[in-house]
Parts: sequence; structure tokens; C-alpha cells
Amino acid sequence: MQTLGRETIGDGAARVIVLHDWMGDHRNYDPMVPYLDRAAFTWALADLRGYGLSRDLAGRYDLREAADDVLALAARLGWVRFHLVAHSMSTLVAQQVCRDAPGAVGSMVLLTPVAPAGMAAPDEAIAFMERMATDEVLRRETFAQRGGGRLSAGWVEFKLRRWWESARPEASRGYVRMFAATAVRGEAARDLPVLAVVGEHDSEPFREASVRAALGAAYPALEVAVCANAGHYPMQETPAALAAVVERFLRAQG
Repeated sequence: MQTLGRETIGDGAARVIVLHDWMGDHRNYDPMVPYLDRAAFTWALADLRGYGLSRDLAGRYDLREAADDVLALAARLGWVRFHLVAHSMSTLVAQQVCRDAPGAVGSMVLLTPVAPAGMAAPDEAIAFMERMATDEVLRRETFAQRGGGRLSAGWVEFKLRRWWESARPEASRGYVRMFAATAVRGEAARDLPVLAVVGEHDSEPFREASVRAALGAAYPALEVAVCANAGHYPMQETPAALAAVVERFLRAQG
């Protein structure tokens, strides 16, 4: 069985699997990499099927497959216990992994997270996102509107180019239903340390009050940190600040 492609950074005793979002692969974390502690942590920046270093791995592109792939990667690395960092779409994957193998995951960091119940998007919204996954013109129009003028036109171009280079269109399309219409299965570990990181300028469903309401019942030990001057992509918008927040939390877990 082929395992997910990954870039491994550092050789520290604390092991961390890092997952990306819908609009790019592990390289979305590139701006943050120079600020990561390589002596205390080993970071495995993984790509889901159809993305980046796993671009040639075909699949169903669903939650069950993605969670199994993460556990298979941990086994391949020989990591009996590890932490998870995930962003947006892949926060659902991280949550499923924690429920499938609660003894393996020491803690979880969810960046601009999706609730365990999923987004519960209506059919018309799912259909629109599926079209956007394969239509470059529609991607451009939608992303430019979402940017809202806060960030530069160059930012929009960079994000569009990175997404198109990173993912097979069929993979982007396949993952839509995973994050838009799929709920995490199983019981959450009530004592699992969880950090949710939200961007000050993100859209309403991803802001602090919404995230606390959506995740708090499932994760009583939930902590929430707000990245000032960031939207949905703090690893690219405020990378040094995000690295500090993530490492501070992970160190506190021992």
C-alpha cells in the first residue's frame, strides 16, 4: 500500500503530522517553516490523495479514506503517538483520526476549523463548489470576491496558481462533499487537548464565537486563539505568529 507523500522537517522527540486545506498542498506552510523548532519537534507535512506529493494517488477522496491514510502514514513513520495540525478542510480528517485512534493522538491543533458535524452545506452550494473545483474561471471570480480587497491582487493570483498546481481537479471536486456534507463519526475523547486557531478577519462561520459554539460541546478542553491581522490562511498571512501559537500549545502537552 502506498502512503501519503510528505516533507519531513526536524528530528525532535515530539512528532507532528500536518495537513493542508482544499486550496493547496503542504507548501501552503512554506512561509511558516523557517520559524518551526526542529530540535524539539519532527514535523511531517503530508499531502492528501490527489494533492502535491500524493498527486498520483487516486482514491475516493472521502473522510474515511483520508483518516485511514493518515494513520497508515503514522505507522509507516513508526510513530506510535503523535500530534495533529490541520487546516480548514483537513480539520475534519484530524478529528476523525482522533476518534479512530484516540490513544495515538496526543493533541490536536485545528486551524480555521470545520465543526465535527461538517458544514451541512445545501445541495446548491455543494454543486457550486464542485464546479469551482474544475473551472478555473469560476475559481478566479469566486476567490477575488472572497478576498474582499483586504489583500493584494498578487495574493489572489498566488493562491489561484498554487491551488491549480497543487491538486488534480478530480481530487478537489471529490473532497467537496467530504468537508461540505460529511460529519465525523464516533465519540470524541473528552479529555483530548484541542487548540482552535481562528483568523481575526475570517468569514463568520470561522470566527471565535462560531468556533467555540461549534466545537465546544465535543471538546471540553478546547482552547481558542485568535491570529490578529489574518483571515482564513494564517500560515501564509501571519506565519511567525502562528508558529509561536502552535508550538506554545504543543509544548504544554509535554
